Amino acid sequence: MVRFQLRSVARRLPVLSAYERRLAELTAEIERFAAERSRTWRFRPPGHYYSPEPDLERLRARRDRLFTSDATQVAGIDLSWEAQLQLLDELAPLAADVPFEDRARPDLRYRFDNDAYAYSDGLFLHLMLRWLQPKRFIEVGSGHSSACALDTTERFLGNATRCTFIEPYDELLRSLLRPGDEERVEILSQAVQDVPVERFEELEHGDLL
Repeated sequence: MVRFQLRSVARRLPVLSAYERRLAELTAEIERFAAERSRTWRFRPPGHYYSPEPDLERLRARRDRLFTSDATQVAGIDLSWEAQLQLLDELAPLAADVPFEDRARPDLRYRFDNDAYAYSDGLFLHLMLRWLQPKRFIEVGSGHSSACALDTTERFLGNATRCTFIEPYDELLRSLLRPGDEERVEILSQAVQDVPVERFEELEHGDLL
């Protein structure tokens, strides 16, 4: 019985050896991936404005200024809390018939489940467009937000809003458009710094930038 077990184990050794080699390869691959991601995530030190990580020592040193009991006050900025709350009350009824869903629908350009301009962003752009009903809408940086704006102006504002999209890398934007969109919207495929300031001076009260 012992001799049989030894022969059985001996037959399995090449398999086990190959398994161990593959395991070692996968382990090394995971370690390389983790090291690369670490370099990517830490390409700026904590606390840098490009870093998602806070500088904890700086936070602790300023905690009495940052974490006050009165969160409604920001030095030099009037947050108009009462007006904001009133605006929310006016927007709330409009949320009852928001047409967007997580997944794409054949009759809509925009969907909530996207990697750039998702749920809360899309919802409030939709609500603000319906509330303001602007004659002009100029957007700097375009893509899924533009799809949201076009669906909203088409379905709720009778296509009466003139839309200008400023986007130097416009591949995503154009991929989301539907037939006829490019004839009724303006796409400026350039950096915003190169757009004449007169274009923005065309905006009037109630328009949206």
